[in-house]
Amino acid sequence: MRPLNVIIIGAGLSGLACGIRLAAEGCRVKILEKNSFAGGSLGTFEVNGFQFNTGAEIITAPFLFDQLFECAGKHRIDSIKFLEVDPIFQAIFPSRNRFSFYKNPNETIQLNGLFSDADLIGFKNFSEASSSIFDEVFFDYCGSPVDETTFSLRSNLWFRRLNAQQSCQEFADKFFRSPELKQFFGFWPLLGGGNPRQESHLFRLVSQLFQRWGAAVPEGGMENLVNAIVSLFSASGGEILFNTEVSEIQIFNKTVSGVRLKDGGILQADLVISAADTAATYRNLIDIDRNRYNVVESAKQRPAGFSLFVYHIGTRCVLQERQELTPFNILFPENYDQFLDELFEQKVVSANPLMFLRMPSKTEALKTPEGTEALSLIVPVPNLESYDGWRYDSYAYRNRLLNLLQQYFVTDIRSNLIAESFFDPLAFQNRLGCYAGSVFSFQPTLQKSGEIRMANRSKDIRNLYLIGNGAHPGASMVGALLGAANTVELIKSDFADER
Repeated sequence: MRPLNVIIIGAGLSGLACGIRLAAEGCRVKILEKNSFAGGSLGTFEVNGFQFNTGAEIITAPFLFDQLFECAGKHRIDSIKFLEVDPIFQAIFPSRNRFSFYKNPNETIQLNGLFSDADLIGFKNFSEASSSIFDEVFFDYCGSPVDETTFSLRSNLWFRRLNAQQSCQEFADKFFRSPELKQFFGFWPLLGGGNPRQESHLFRLVSQLFQRWGAAVPEGGMENLVNAIVSLFSASGGEILFNTEVSEIQIFNKTVSGVRLKDGGILQADLVISAADTAATYRNLIDIDRNRYNVVESAKQRPAGFSLFVYHIGTRCVLQERQELTPFNILFPENYDQFLDELFEQKVVSANPLMFLRMPSKTEALKTPEGTEALSLIVPVPNLESYDGWRYDSYAYRNRLLNLLQQYFVTDIRSNLIAESFFDPLAFQNRLGCYAGSVFSFQPTLQKSGEIRMANRSKDIRNLYLIGNGAHPGASMVGALLGAANTVELIKSDFADER
């Protein structure tokens, strides 16, 4: 590939990973980051001596990080270490029944009391059915670039054979008798911004992802991981310009020529890669006064996914638990179907939501004062298109969540609260540039073209590539690393040295 002058918008994981790979190919790479820090949704912050991760907490498929470092001639283990977590999740249901999900399926069977004979058979069959197609979906679909001609449901027998339009919840219902296990094994689309009752059952392969490679946390928190990747990018010859916000992607004759900055400056480039939110990129950064682009109209027609309310808590003592909690807990509400209706159909803030409870103190990966406890509560809520009252209601919702959380502990949380911080959809929109605060960008609905997310190469704007949330294969650390690798392969093909 000939040397290129590359601009990447956004210094999140996907932008950094793409920059490292392109720098290794001899490109001159400049990342423009509107904030004063790298990492995007990944990172670690401190409140009164407590450390909390700002975004994703779990790492899986660690070989993808190994490959990233290796392409720059380094070894990941020399820069950052991963600490394994098992069980990976624990689900707690209103009945107070618990279900723990382990890397090893045999441990999941042996260490849970929730299986009937029928559900034991169902779990084995569910795992076998997921394992049988995992390599096809992970490596051939997620691990390959996708554009409008790559997969077509009208002509591709692979998608038809998989019956990919069947929902994740419908698929789980076929295998399990217990309502609780049906809920747990159908909920996977929620981890990618989707509705379990509508989105493709291919999301169930997230469970297989964990069974293949387990789960881990970075030693010292996500900030250490981000710092290691930033150092790798800098050592590769890349440059990051912080506090540098892009106002427009410059396009001439339907071909990208560079970017215009918020301060009016213009930077030229052979190609531009947006690692920012894909919905925001097409809606806000493309000047459509002179040309109408089908891809922009397509982005506008796709519904935005849900947002999150994230509440971080530090207490002066270790909290006594009503039943044993693990580092990562999924707290199912009294009426799960009502919660899904409120989130996806009525689009209102649920008074009794499903909650993800992270307890970083239990992983020994983050710093907390001695004898204290750290908790992070993550709750799916409607995006700002549906509800925009957070300027007034965030604190009240914080109180509501605190009341719900208290039922899992004997110790009174309020009287022992010494550190707290919360992020609502407005924060995700303003801080991270997520359109309407939607942390996963578009709702991940399977399109007729065979795409769940938008293509990494823009369909009708030449030399524009996309790797942020909303672009193939999706919003997660695994998705960011695969998307970066896919996009670099596209660029190498598009700009092959013709000598």
